[in-house]
Amino acid sequence: MSQVETNASVWYQTSAGWNHILPPMRLVEEEIAFFQEALAQAKASPLRAVILGVTQELYRMPWPTGTELVAVDHMQPMIDRVWLGPPEDAFCAEWQQLPFPDESKDLAFCDGGLTLNEYPSAVQGIATELKRVLMPGGIAAFRLYAPPIVRENPKAVLEDLLEGRISNLSELKMRMWTALGGGPEEGTRIAEVYEAIDQAIPDREALAARIGWPLEHLNAINAYRDSPDIYRFPSAAQVTAIFEEAGFDTLWVRMPTFALGERCPTLAFKKTL
Repeated sequence: MSQVETNASVWYQTSAGWNHILPPMRLVEEEIAFFQEALAQAKASPLRAVILGVTQELYRMPWPTGTELVAVDHMQPMIDRVWLGPPEDAFCAEWQQLPFPDESKDLAFCDGGLTLNEYPSAVQGIATELKRVLMPGGIAAFRLYAPPIVRENPKAVLEDLLEGRISNLSELKMRMWTALGGGPEEGTRIAEVYEAIDQAIPDREALAARIGWPLEHLNAINAYRDSPDIYRFPSAAQVTAIFEEAGFDTLWVRMPTFALGERCPTLAFKKTL
């Protein structure tokens, strides 16, 4: 059984609780502008584009008239609950085995999805597969969840939570991911994030009232409970090295200006001719 299959129930919960995923885990206007900058590099008309994942903000971008836009996600529950486009335009498949012919796409976008893949092997496989699928000169852009420059102590993160210095569950998750985990090869077992938060908060209702979060929002951490999932956080430099080795030129790396911006770089690559 593949890791994707074992995680089906976890992703069902995640898709059901999609409205509780907030910035910095979801794209903000500044970051959407980075993807628009990458889109401007694609010269084909009409444009043939693929989203790796079902990110709603990427679907809602102002795509050029006539764009053929499809999506590929690992999990059918995410497609069923989150994808905004026609059902026939979303495919359930692995990103290392895209269901498209050679050189059939002009552009590929992905928001945070590399975190769900083993490093370096799966990231290398994705880069190689995009080299196959994209036309010469095709564009690929990825927003990463990257490690901070200085690793945080999980106790300090939880203290910030208890003192009301964390704005939402997505910010808490992002900080705990890298505070608890190892390097990108080892990653972070997200059930450990649940366990650490659950132990630190014996009375969630009281904490939610104290810090001004809806209890339902705080309880969305339950999707992590008993999860076998491991998240990995390669740096922008590590991902860049893999894509350049696969046959891409790096166009740029952009960092957003919000508080955790260093952990959310967007990278743009161009397939070599």
